[in-house]
Formats: sequence, C-alpha cells, structure tokens
Amino acid sequence: MIDVQDELRLNILLKLAPRTEFTSFIDHLYPIDEYTRILFYTYLSRKEELSKKAEEQIKSSMLRTDATHIITGVSWGIYFVAVLQLPPDTTMVETIDITLENIKTSLFDDDNFEELTLNEPDEPQKFINMKVYSNIPTLARTTSLTDACQKIRHFKVNDIEHRPINYDLRVIKEIYPQQTDPTNTVGIRCNDQVEQRFLELLSTIKYLYSSINDNISNVLREYFKVQLCDINIRLLAIKKKYEDERKRFVTLLLDWRHAYTGISQIEEALNDEQQNILIKNIDDLKQDQQDLKAKEQLINNLQKQEIQYWNAAGRDLNQFDYEQRVEQMLIRDDGLDRVLCSNDTLNKSKSPIFNKLRDELLEQRKSNPNLRLTYADFSYCSFPVSNIIILPQNQMKNKEDTRKQSTSIQAIHPQICDTPASSSQDDIVNILLLGESGVGKSTFINAFVNYLTYNTLNQAELNKPVVLIPVSFMITVGDNFEEHMIQFGDADSTENEDFDHPGQSVTQRCKSYIFHLKHHNGKRLRIIDTPGFGDTRGLDRDDFNMQHILTYVNNLTHLNAVCFLLKPNVTRLNSYFRTCVTQLLALLGTHVDKNIIFCFTNGRSTFYTPGNTGPLLRVMLDSLSMNHVILKKHNTFCFDSESFRYLVSRQQSIAFNDLDKQEYEISWSNSATESTRLINYIINSLPVYHIHNQLKSIKHAQLEIIHMIRPLLEAMKNILRNIILFDNEPSKISIKLCPKVIYHPTTICLSCDRHAIQVAKFWILCDYHNEVKNKRPTCLCAPDRHQSIDYTLEYETINSPANHDKNRLMDQLALLLHTCIEFTHFLMSTAHSLRDDPCLVALTRMIDEEKEICSENKPQQLNSYLVQELENLKKKYESRIHEIKPNQNIIELPVIYERIKIASNYPEVDEQMAAVKKGQENLMALN
Repeated sequence: MIDVQDELRLNILLKLAPRTEFTSFIDHLYPIDEYTRILFYTYLSRKEELSKKAEEQIKSSMLRTDATHIITGVSWGIYFVAVLQLPPDTTMVETIDITLENIKTSLFDDDNFEELTLNEPDEPQKFINMKVYSNIPTLARTTSLTDACQKIRHFKVNDIEHRPINYDLRVIKEIYPQQTDPTNTVGIRCNDQVEQRFLELLSTIKYLYSSINDNISNVLREYFKVQLCDINIRLLAIKKKYEDERKRFVTLLLDWRHAYTGISQIEEALNDEQQNILIKNIDDLKQDQQDLKAKEQLINNLQKQEIQYWNAAGRDLNQFDYEQRVEQMLIRDDGLDRVLCSNDTLNKSKSPIFNKLRDELLEQRKSNPNLRLTYADFSYCSFPVSNIIILPQNQMKNKEDTRKQSTSIQAIHPQICDTPASSSQDDIVNILLLGESGVGKSTFINAFVNYLTYNTLNQAELNKPVVLIPVSFMITVGDNFEEHMIQFGDADSTENEDFDHPGQSVTQRCKSYIFHLKHHNGKRLRIIDTPGFGDTRGLDRDDFNMQHILTYVNNLTHLNAVCFLLKPNVTRLNSYFRTCVTQLLALLGTHVDKNIIFCFTNGRSTFYTPGNTGPLLRVMLDSLSMNHVILKKHNTFCFDSESFRYLVSRQQSIAFNDLDKQEYEISWSNSATESTRLINYIINSLPVYHIHNQLKSIKHAQLEIIHMIRPLLEAMKNILRNIILFDNEPSKISIKLCPKVIYHPTTICLSCDRHAIQVAKFWILCDYHNEVKNKRPTCLCAPDRHQSIDYTLEYETINSPANHDKNRLMDQLALLLHTCIEFTHFLMSTAHSLRDDPCLVALTRMIDEEKEICSENKPQQLNSYLVQELENLKKKYESRIHEIKPNQNIIELPVIYERIKIASNYPEVDEQMAAVKKGQENLMALN
C-alpha cells in the first residue's frame, strides 16, 4: 500500500488495525500478473494536526493505557485504486495501456480534466475483472472507469465527501514522557521480515484460491471431482492454519510492543515448525494443482489424438489382478480395443517408452481405423504400477504363462470372484447367511468352501486352504494348554472384517462370495455373509445392521435359501433373533418360509445334533406361527468348523498330537458329507424364491420410502431455489440437480468442513464424501459423525427458468410436501423401531447447513431467502404431522405404492432414485 507507514501497514496486514474500504486492497482476491494493471490516484485536500498548545496540555496530563502509539495528524482527500485484469491479448493490451496512460495524465492535469472520456460504450467489457478500492464508499462501488473518473472530478470540488486517507502516528512516550509502561517498536528488519512472510503466504493462498475456483476447466471437473474436492478441503485447512498463524503473530507483536518478550521470539517464530508446516502444505498444494494442470494438458493432447482418457481411481482395483479387471471393464473386443496403462511417475521416468507405445497404437489405428484407444491412468490408485503396458496382452508370453497357471489352480480350487452385476438366475444359487454376532459365520463360510473342495483332511493338507475371508482366532493345544493367536489371510487388506473390537460384529456389511460347484452342471454358489445381530453396541446397531441386510436383499433377484446359523447347546436364544426373523418375513412375505434352513456350528460337541438349541428354536418358531418351518432332519445341517481351524493352524506349524488329528479327520469327513447334503437339498428340493416379482410388503415399502427421503427433500429445496431465482433474477436462470452414482460405500462427514461453490448466485455445499476404506471413512472423525449416502449431488445452471411457470413450481412443491407427510405417517405407524422422524431430521439438517453457508459466504442474500423458505416449509410440515398423529388409521399399502410411483415420476426425484438404484447395483457387484 502506497503512503502507509510501515507499522500501520503491518497492523493492517495482520488485522490489528481495522480494514477500511481502501486498505482492504490487501485482501484483493485475484493474483497480480503480467496482465494486471493498477491505477492509483490520490488527492490531498487538507491536513489536520495536533497543535503545539494541545500537545503541551496533553504532556502535563496523566494517562493509563496499553496503547503504544497516538494519532497526531489526519490527512483528508481522495484515495482511489483500480485493479484491472486485462485479457491475454497483446493487441488489446497495448490499446488499453495507451488509454490508461491518457487517463492517468488527465487525472493529474486539472486543466485537461474536463476532456477526460473513454468514448467506449463497451468499456467495462474490456477488462476480465475490475475492482476499485477507495476511502469514499460511492467511489469504491463503481464498476466503470468512465464513471470513476467522473466521480473523482465531482469529489475534487466537493470536499464534504472527502475522507481520511492517512494518519500520523507517534510513539506514545514522545507525547507522555511520564508514561512508565515500557514499550517497544518492532525493529525495521523484523517488521520487514514479518510483513514479507505474511504477504507471501497471503498472495500464494489467493493465487491458489483463484486458480482452484475460477480457472477450473471442464476436463478437470469431469475426470477429477474427488481430487478437486480434496484440494478444496486442503485449501480450507490452509486458510484456517494461516489464520491461526496470524493470530499467533499478533500476540507475539503485542507482547513485544509492551516489552513482555524479546524480538528474538518473533524471529524464532518465523522459522519454527508451525511456519514450516504451513509453508510445506502450501507448496504441496501448489504442486498438486500444477500436476492437475499438467494432467489437463495431457488429456487435451490425448483427445486431439482421439485417445479416450480413463481414470482408474475408485474402480476397486488392486495390484494383483488389475490387468484382468481392466480388460473386463474396458475391452469388449480383443481385436478392436487397446488400453495403454501407466501413471504420472512412469510417464516421467520412462517417457521414451510411453511415447513409443502410444505412437505404436496410433500407427496400428492407421491400418485399422476402427481401433478404439484408451489411456488408463493409475496415478491416483493406492498401489504402484511397475510397468507401462498395453492391454490385452494375448500375444505376450508372460500373459500365456499367467493364464496357464490360472487354469491349473482352478482345477484344484473353486473359482472365487466378486458378484457380477448380470449373473443368470438359473446358474446362481443364492444363500443368505444370518446369525448372532460371534457365532462364526465368516469362519463357517471358509470351512464350507474347503469341505466342498476337499473330501478329506489329508487331501486338504496336501494343498493350500481356500481362505475367502481373513480369519483370526485363539487356539489352545498341548498338555500345558498353550494359547496361540492364529491369523490367516491379510486382515488389513479387507475393508469388511474388523477383528479389533471383540463383541462387535466382525463383518461390517453384507458381502457375497461366489464359487463354482462341482457336479452341478456349471452352477455357482453365492453365499451372502451378513453383519451379526446381538452386537455389543446395542439395539440401535442391530437395527442399523438389519436395515442394511434388508436393503441388500431387496436388490437381489432371487433367493434359494435363507440359512440361520446357530450354536448348539445354548441356554437361551438372543432376543434379537426373533426380531430378525420377523423383519425378514415382513420384507419377503410368508412364502419364503419354505426356503428357511438351519445350520449349526461346533457340532462335534453335541455329536452333530442341534443339542439344547433345538427345543428353544421350535418354541420360537411356534410363537411366530411359522407353520411351514419345521425343524427336521432334512432342513437341519450340523458342521464342525474346528477341523478347518486345525487346517489353518497346521499351515502355521502348530503341532497337534495324533489323537487330535484323528478327531479332526472324522470332523472333516462329517462336515464334508453335510456340505454336500446341504447343496443337494437346496438345488433339488427347495423352490426358487423370486424377489422382485413378489415383493409388496410393508417392510419393502418402508425401505423404498427411506431411500426416497433425501431425493424428495433435495428436489423440494431445489424448487425453492428456482422460485427465489424466478422472483429475484431478471435473467431467469434456473438450477438443475445432477445426481452422481457412487461405486463404494460412501459417507458424508458432519464434522469436516465442506467447501461451498456458487451456482447461479446460490452458495451450495459440495457433497465432499468419504469412501469407506480399510473399515472406516477416509477422514479421522468419529464414526457416529458419518452419514451414509446413496449418491452424490452436483448442480448445473440452465439458461431458462425452471418449467417456465412459477405456479407449476408451487404445485410441485405442495405435491412433494404432501407426499413426505404421508410417507412419514406411514413410517411412524408401521416402523415401531423408528424413534425419530427421518424427514424432519433431514430437513432440520438442511436448514442448519444453509445457515452455516450464510455465516461463512458473501454475498448470501439468496441463501438467506432460502433459509426463510425452508423454515416455512418445516413449519407447514410439523403442523400437518401434528394434525394427523391422533388419526391412527394406517394408509393402505396399495395407496402407499401409488404415492411412491407418483413421487418417482417427478423428474428430479426420478433421476436421484436412478442414481440410488445404480449405486446399490455397484455395491452389490463390489460386495
């Protein structure tokens, strides 16, 4: 800032002194570069100073203050700074520079002042951006240089409008010699160092803000949404850290000025760890932003060469099978599709190889114009890619060797794979496995696969155990009861098993395991592992897990069997077991009871019978009036997983005596026989229960409604946005919701800061989401602060008013509100475990988010209107819910399904629900 004393300038920079209209120039948002021009004009009309007589009187008075300086003079006049960002056009820049030089001359030449004119009707359009800073508010609000110059002319002859432009400061001890409090002024060198450091930090942050928020291309928005959101989150963290550092240095400066500390502490603080961390975070973010710019250039070059770009991040790939998975995803025809796989590191270190392979593909396409070329970018994957390769590799020897090895392995082990999205109903046998937490479902699945694979324990020992799910258990052996912790499989690599919290369900969410069945004409078996009930975290967690299981089942096409896994010889059944059975029947209907079977683990201890659990189970089934479910030999199967535990333990060189081995051999033989009997019973004796054709139940309707709550409320909020735009924006633009499908279990953190973007003058919080990896979301906040979501939302500005009719918008809003009220009434009347109104909870959260936006972003007038409208909507909703509560008549099921159909016909609800369904399909394929 020009003509501002050093210490005052530092005070303004660190916000020790209040910002005025013209000193806020220091917060200028956009970076200064070769296309920036600054027009500075100052006019001094008068100066007021402390008279000698007044100074003498002050010196003789007493003063007690913590102030270090006193104002002894004020200069009045006009202070004007215009920061102009010119277009990157050399010819235009030269013309504008000549015009600006004429303006400067005219401003300082009173004789020629009246001749000042730009004579350009489109003068404001010459500049990409123009921002005026002035001590006169009217002048600061101008958006045209012509208007600004005319106002300056007017203000020069009307000094009543003049404002202070400068203050003279003197050390207070010069005026009050008797002042006893010791004070210091910051040394020139230290003052310059602090100012230089914070100016550098502030300018870099402004540069990052501008480049990240204003200069983002469509290419980056399309392919790097996650990376851009991450950069914005990191920028918010940097801004917060900068603010913390500013406050820290304010304290240090004040302490120095009052002589509480020495200047050395300020100098040390400039080089301490906190400053270094902030500088490193800024440098890292700059580098990542530059890397994205370089990636944008790479994509543009690829697109010019008609090579499709594909970001491999978030595709559920791993370093062991990514080649095969990429071929499955991208290669439809080996003769027509080619995929070049690499990452940024390889492109830099092995650029000749990358260029050679790319050029080879381009040459191939010259001879075959139908060739489809794709660049698969692994730069953002969690695992390294060691070589640049082209897929498919049919012609390469190592590919053939890999396939031969794979074939030989399949001859011994059943094929294990993730659930395909389009599996035939005829060749997939679906078994839903349910049971209490700790009953051993995951261990049972591992044991069951091995029993089907190896007929005898000796045969299994000669080969490697099949471990679908990492296992962890304690085993006691020997005469001295030695304890050994056995872990098999990589527990850290799975996102679905949590061995760290005893008593809680180890399995975190439903997951399918598919493998081929021998001797059954190519059929495949899908066992669906589920979270256990009776979780130590309480009934709320059991309810949560059950809702997740029901949602998963709701997305299946059919079930062949519902298997309840229990331990024999229990003294009482878990209280939630009854609820589990009840809710499952409520979703699927009573016809599914023909497909219910019972399996018991630890059968060796009860001679392969249900033991004491059998009578308890019969009493419970009778109480539910499940007439078709009878506990008989044909639908009851007893296993002993201990022989599998023995097999895994032997792999880790745990010694057993001959007697133990003999018992485990018998156990294996019995369990293998039961496994074969179970498969034959399901395939030959049980009817296939087709889900989608039969589901019309209260529980099914509840699940559909729960998934519709967010789409309904988001649609209503967007209708309110468009009504506000209709009333306040002459351009008549509108906002369109753009739901995006998710590919992994995803949450929104309610604690982390979410970046706000501006869409059609509304500030909207980004759906910055956490993909659930390694058993928890990617941020470190408490698990209960994460809310699961079915899709993410983006927004698009449309250059036409929404539906062109405000009355139509109001009608749609009323219809959706009425639908929400009916849905809530149905849920609260039928879902007895539901304590809170889910619509009201979500609506309240929406209002809180909008209030947060208003407090942190400017301008926020339209968001303020939105808060008012949402609060009015909430009042209408609560009033209507209160009116219908006394009426206990539940809305009939056909009526609810009709309401679901009508609400789904609204376009923005339908698009969101389509994203929900597709996301559920993706999670099914993943799990």
